[in-house]
Amino acid sequence: MAQRGTAAEKRAQAELLTGLVPLVPHMRATLKETQGRYKRDHDRRLGLRAEKLTFGCCAWLRDHAKEEGAGDKLTRVASGPYRVVSTDGPTVPLDVDGEHRR
Repeated sequence: MAQRGTAAEKRAQAELLTGLVPLVPHMRATLKETQGRYKRDHDRRLGLRAEKLTFGCCAWLRDHAKEEGAGDKLTRVASGPYRVVSTDGPTVPLDVDGEHRR
């Protein structure tokens, strides 16, 4: 079976790959920096939410099923308000019709 491509095409491909090798460490560093920024921003948003909620205050419960298939601007994607049962941990349990839901 004969190989595909001419010698010039193979040489051009080899040159391209050789030129990309030095970029790998830079791209890894950039990716690590970007992921760190995303994590820092995400943790900051979670921290702000948890600080605002206290025991006995009211909170809304987001309905993710409505959120994905909403399509309509006036569709409610949250229900509530419900009472906060406790504030220990990253999630906050709510009293929804006598049942504790996170």
